[in-house]
Amino acid sequence: MFEHSRSVNRRGCEKENPAPEIYELASHAARILEEETEKVTDPATKTAKLTEFGIERIHSDEFNVAWNKLVRPWQTYVENALRAEFLMARDEDYIFESESEKILIVDSFTGRVREGSTWREGLHQAIETKERAPISPETNSIATISRQRFYGLYDKVAGMTGTASESAGEL
Repeated sequence: MFEHSRSVNRRGCEKENPAPEIYELASHAARILEEETEKVTDPATKTAKLTEFGIERIHSDEFNVAWNKLVRPWQTYVENALRAEFLMARDEDYIFESESEKILIVDSFTGRVREGSTWREGLHQAIETKERAPISPETNSIATISRQRFYGLYDKVAGMTGTASESAGEL
């Protein structure tokens, strides 16, 4: 079901597909941890955190973690799995397209599918694991900037409208 292969990102650079066993183990850990004593989930803010006891347990010998295959701290994998399992709802936060076996993100404000978008830092892969879909390689942003900051880089900003003629007297 899962493939461990290489793919090419937008820039043509090879990127290795993630090890599915890491996500499977994190998903298993998320399901067996005890609420309140080892994990805390908040549906209102869609956040999930491990308690001190939970952190100790996931780092115990109970979980056979392939440490050399991790690209981020093990705790992050488990917290992403917690969010995927208990806080992210199918057909509300995302759609699972069974024909293409892809996870499509639903914009919470508009209710529309955000084509080409993925969640960051392994959350998308955690949801793919939950839905038993092939795990896609992670995408990494090199830099981000808000529109407001982008426009602020310019000395002058201009705009144009076709409806100003109706308010010409006020202008």
